[in-house]
Amino acid sequence: MEVKCPNCFKIFSPNKTDETFLLTAIKKGQKLAMIECTECYKTVPINPLNLLEIEIKSSDKIMDCPICKEGIIVHIKMKQKIFTVVVNVAIYGKI
Repeated sequence: MEVKCPNCFKIFSPNKTDETFLLTAIKKGQKLAMIECTECYKTVPINPLNLLEIEIKSSDKIMDCPICKEGIIVHIKMKQKIFTVVVNVAIYGKI
């Protein structure tokens, strides 16, 4: 299995835990999964339904959390509402 990182733009093979998680996400039809890039070691958002395409728009960028330093800031748009959340790797672990 190969995945393209939206942070460093390199193609990498996820570790076994992330690969199992991605396979489950693909079966469920999920459109977002957070995994660790084995090239740049950042936790990055991936679309499990298209592992080699980066869907981040040019106006979007991955930002490290300025407070905890162990997560990233994610903007989620749902039915005309926009939420900003911090995905904290320290709390949720490496998916």
